[in-house]
Amino acid sequence: MREELVNRLGPERWGIVNYGRECKDANEDLVKYGAESFRIAIEQAEEIYLEGIFTAAGLHRELRTLYDNSFSPGADTGWEEMDKFCSYGRCRLLIVTGTFGSRKSEWIDGACVMPLLVASVENRFFSLENVPIVYHLCKLIEKLTGHRFKNGYGMSDSLLALLEQFLTNNVSHISLKGSITRDRMLAKTRKLVVCRGCRIVVLDSLNRFDHTPQLGQTKTQYLSNLLDKF
Repeated sequence: MREELVNRLGPERWGIVNYGRECKDANEDLVKYGAESFRIAIEQAEEIYLEGIFTAAGLHRELRTLYDNSFSPGADTGWEEMDKFCSYGRCRLLIVTGTFGSRKSEWIDGACVMPLLVASVENRFFSLENVPIVYHLCKLIEKLTGHRFKNGYGMSDSLLALLEQFLTNNVSHISLKGSITRDRMLAKTRKLVVCRGCRIVVLDSLNRFDHTPQLGQTKTQYLSNLLDKF
């Protein structure tokens, strides 16, 4: 809960309070040790490390976890064979490349649908490769059910209603009018993280953005800066 609050509201607004011995919250500290002890605990609250600034003390909990438990795998992909080679982790950038027509978007859809089946992981799609959006929803339903999206082909009205609610709870599509820039998209996705706890954001495809490299900037420099921003 603490990490989730920090993630949504920003680390610069928070401090970590260490209460007295055997106190799990502020109320117990106040009752056991009094107002003065509680005031000191608040004043000595630890700062949460800010973005780009790290110290060993600031990463004490993570360091200790690795020491006690070693490296643990991330969330399953939902594909047994793929789980042998990789797993999903938060705060990661996954880049999918391939030749034209190699079904990259189809693979990405499947890679995002599988976590919905094995865990509660909200998805957000910005998918210019799949328009109109209702067509993309049909494709996602086919991947969720394994059935063709057509009445009488393993689908039913009740199953369709169930899937519509499931997708409403777990998947949203982002559609921007006008210039589609990196900063506009990231501002929209940040709102989804804050308001809905979004865990996966799909940007498909990169070449459909409006790219504006700085004067004299090489393609390599521009792409490097773009990926750093993402």
